[in-house]
Amino acid sequence: MLPPSGPTGRREIYFVKGVLRGMPDTLIVTAEHDALRDEGEAYARRLAQAGAHVVHRQEPGLEHGFIQNMDLTSPEAAAAHKRLFDDIAALIHS
Repeated sequence: MLPPSGPTGRREIYFVKGVLRGMPDTLIVTAEHDALRDEGEAYARRLAQAGAHVVHRQEPGLEHGFIQNMDLTSPEAAAAHKRLFDDIAALIHS
């Protein structure tokens, strides 16, 4: 069930509103042309304010789903995938 619309008329994403103290290191990747980009950025800010170590990157020129779709024909998407996988490896080995 979605929460009710807020003052902007948009439904708020639950994790942006929750208590974030004690969250683990977090990697957030958003796409420039993503309907959820602003929520991802807000979540990254809130995590950082709560004391979590956050790596956040907005990938320019890409659309929502570029990770799931594994678009490796686009040089921009392929480069974004490499950065993402490198960041995941760094989090795992830290």
